[in-house]
Amino acid sequence: MERITPAFPGPGNPERVTIRLPRSGVSMCEHAALAATPMARLIGLLRTPTWGGQDGILLQPCASVHTWGMAFPIDVVALDRDHTVTALRAQLSPGKIALLGWRTRAVLELPAGKIEQTGIRIGDRLTIAVWNASRGPEAG
Repeated sequence: MERITPAFPGPGNPERVTIRLPRSGVSMCEHAALAATPMARLIGLLRTPTWGGQDGILLQPCASVHTWGMAFPIDVVALDRDHTVTALRAQLSPGKIALLGWRTRAVLELPAGKIEQTGIRIGDRLTIAVWNASRGPEAG
């Protein structure tokens, strides 16, 4: 998996990440945030009361997540270097930890219920595009 940088939206940074499930044509995220720095991955969704204007967060590199200090449950999708789903954790409650396996290179955190809604399953391969205001889409 090519490492996607930099972190959250800002001057010169990606404006959004879109993630699709080609098998079904379903959009997993249209406005996901990208957490590619240690600080961005550490903070993630902590102390965030809602998802705000985003519908997911892609943490990269990442092989585990926690929901300590979070106010709501999340769905978790583990991805390998080819963006293939290696693990799923639906409805991960606040105060939990998910160790996602040695093949995991990135983690997609989604609103609770998204795994069931989209029908995503282990073995599915996702397409990821980083949209940058100055350069347009970059496939990842």
